[in-house]
Amino acid sequence: MGMITAESDGGFMLRRTVAPGGRLNMFPFAHNGRAMPHRPPLDPLRVSLRPHWRLGRGGDDALDATALLDLLATVQGTGSIAQAGRELGLSYRHAWGLLRQAEALFGQPLLLRGRGRGSALTALGEKLVWADARIGARLQPLLESLASEL
Repeated sequence: MGMITAESDGGFMLRRTVAPGGRLNMFPFAHNGRAMPHRPPLDPLRVSLRPHWRLGRGGDDALDATALLDLLATVQGTGSIAQAGRELGLSYRHAWGLLRQAEALFGQPLLLRGRGRGSALTALGEKLVWADARIGARLQPLLESLASEL
């Protein structure tokens, strides 16, 4: 017959038993002496890091440019603000508001709009999408390395 001891281990106790043959068994139990329910092991935690843009002037509230850049890239692919908004889970009104806010900040348009003809990016809009892709490509290996260390 084995012997039983108990140790404190951060909020619960471990009951250790030494089975015949010297094999050590450990069973968690609560401080009230009741056995703790068995929990299946959790999937490993995945950490991902991504560059985050914020744009602003002086003390103004900064624009979360990450959402803007996602919208511009999707408009570039679809040719439609409405379709881009749907794909990103944004309302049409919110997508337009984001574009208006960014255009006011830059002082120039980011989209060429035409009724019934769709939308295309201006040179500035294309440059922002290009810069975001370039920054992501350059930083992604470093960010993945850092995330793996967490």
